[in-house]
Amino acid sequence: DHDFLLRIGTEAGIVIVRSPLILGWRWHQQSVTHDLARSVAGCATLLAAETNGEYPGGPECAPQRRGIVTMHARSVSIECAKAGRASDASRIYVATLGWHLLQRRWKYLVAFPFVIGAALLRRRQARA
Repeated sequence: DHDFLLRIGTEAGIVIVRSPLILGWRWHQQSVTHDLARSVAGCATLLAAETNGEYPGGPECAPQRRGIVTMHARSVSIECAKAGRASDASRIYVATLGWHLLQRRWKYLVAFPFVIGAALLRRRQARA
């Protein structure tokens, strides 16, 4: 999981494969990715750990760590918005706003308010 990888990222003996980009994903019914509430909690754990300086590497590794954290946060916030969980989605967006600005993630920064607005509008129309 991302928290584990961020915690061991600077340990001696870690192999870094720069190319090709490799990602293994174990997909099963009990997976956190199938449970939005657990994904939100996992995202909150990553945000708190990075904010509180719990991950190794210091300031020099912060851009790389925050790239990983914000990648996860974007995915979870968009899924929350689509699921009508505007409060969770907005909380994640606001918590990572500064990091996204530093990373120049303009597409996410500009599009997210529209994604959440469209989701809320669909929800309102479904109730009517």
